[in-house]
Amino acid sequence: MTTIYDVAKKAGVSHTTVSAVFNDRAGEVSEETRKRVLAAAREMGYRPSRVARQLATGRSNIIAVCFEQTVADAFSSPNSGRLVAAIGDAAGQSGQYLLFAPTARKGSLQDLIEELAFIGVDGAVVIGAIELKKATLEAIDRCPVPIVCVDSYFGFRHASTVDVDSAAAVRKGVTHLLHSGHRRIAYFGPPPSFQCHLDRLRGFHEAAQGAAEAGAEFETHTVTGGKIREALKERLGRPGRPTALVCDRWDFGVAAWETVTGELGLRVPDDISLLLIDALPGEDHPGQGVVNSIQPTPVEMGRQAMSVLADILSGKLTTPVNIRLPAKVTLHPSPAPPEPRLAG
Repeated sequence: MTTIYDVAKKAGVSHTTVSAVFNDRAGEVSEETRKRVLAAAREMGYRPSRVARQLATGRSNIIAVCFEQTVADAFSSPNSGRLVAAIGDAAGQSGQYLLFAPTARKGSLQDLIEELAFIGVDGAVVIGAIELKKATLEAIDRCPVPIVCVDSYFGFRHASTVDVDSAAAVRKGVTHLLHSGHRRIAYFGPPPSFQCHLDRLRGFHEAAQGAAEAGAEFETHTVTGGKIREALKERLGRPGRPTALVCDRWDFGVAAWETVTGELGLRVPDDISLLLIDALPGEDHPGQGVVNSIQPTPVEMGRQAMSVLADILSGKLTTPVNIRLPAKVTLHPSPAPPEPRLAG
């Protein structure tokens, strides 16, 4: 079997020079020498041992991408796909490899995080919202492997986070509805078991504070996803119905569009205006151009997450950071109907 010493003899250099070439210590070797070593290695069929390299450098060049879903579920969302693609591009540019680590086999994100130190990765990016469970959050914070979470939770002492500024985006959207003349605005979303939902609710309530003093009315409805249609029909079928809806999460937005336009026969935005978090599916959807939307910026989130992780691994960053990126907010004319008609 060809060894590092054989390659060194063939290239006419020391074995430490060969080691420098294969361990990415470019500053120690001239470009001409590097090419000569690589040519000798190819000619002799030499392949460096990843285990030996890790022992020598203390680095594996492997980044774990963790998510609390099956692989199929994680990649079924276009935003998740773009996020992972951006992480992969950044890893490729820095010579790193990605290890996809879903929790399907382990059963929980906490179990997966607790094993990161034993699977030989340099760092990890946790994607997808993290349920606000004390045990999971503590496992992330005490993990010896550097972690960047693409999630809104900002209470970590050691882990860093990257996300869009959901609260600011919702404030902007609700302010747009108020300036358009809406005075009865309702929020529909799931129970806030994730930080992103808490942030969106906070943005809604902050926008409502000053407007409520001027006579505007605000409602908050938290329901499970399976009951969103029934909740919408019940509220919109009563007098004094809202003239604008804010819908948290993509499935709530889809259910709201189908319920309002299909089952209740209301027109958007003539009878009711919608502000959806995440976009309606498909560029040819009839809601495009009339529905207001707040969308994440997954490509920029992935790039930022990998940039933060790179700074941690290089020693440039020694304290955790919480980066909040602007969301993509798309607003359209949303006239408030002078006398809202009841659904049906």
